Amino acid sequence: KARSAKDCARRWDDVKPNAGSWTEDEEARLLAAAEANGGQRWDIVAAFVDSDGARTADECMRHYRDRMTPLEKDWNDADDARLREAVRIHGDDWQRVADAMGRRLPKDVRHRYQQYAMWRPKKGAWTILEQRRLVLAIRAEAEPRDAPLGATGADAMPFKVPVNDRRDGFWRKVATHVPRRTPLQCRSKWHDDLDPVRFVKKTGWSDGE
Repeated sequence: KARSAKDCARRWDDVKPNAGSWTEDEEARLLAAAEANGGQRWDIVAAFVDSDGARTADECMRHYRDRMTPLEKDWNDADDARLREAVRIHGDDWQRVADAMGRRLPKDVRHRYQQYAMWRPKKGAWTILEQRRLVLAIRAEAEPRDAPLGATGADAMPFKVPVNDRRDGFWRKVATHVPRRTPLQCRSKWHDDLDPVRFVKKTGWSDGE
């Protein structure tokens, strides 16, 4: 029975000689081959590093990117545009997206795309229309509830906004209703400026009041 290329690659990873730690000579050849091939064609790079096949293409790629090149930390508009194009081509295969970006980890490109780049966010002050959309979106996505008669503060709200939304699932839904605002922008705007509970005075009444 014929073996597929994927089956052969997996079997080879199981039976290939253990090359152990990288030597200075291997790293020098890896660096030269990777730069000569523009950070692509890791099969060719691996063959140059070790003609006996003890170093696989995947092993060479990971060692080069994890140990021999500094990771990019800052992002700019051009990076975000490249990221959107990479996601358009590779979908949610974050390893391939990271490979296309260069010197980026899969978890970093995923976080940047989901939290920022996919929204094509604008900066600056919120307009009245945006604020209205945000409030309506929160009311639409939040869990509704009946406020008890005479309730005050948070208990008087006809809906419940999640407090601990670690994965931003709620705010991601809200942001889909507010064009070009990220989940983080929506969450910050609500909690900092629009949440009425924050502006309810908790101290005693003054004579003037």
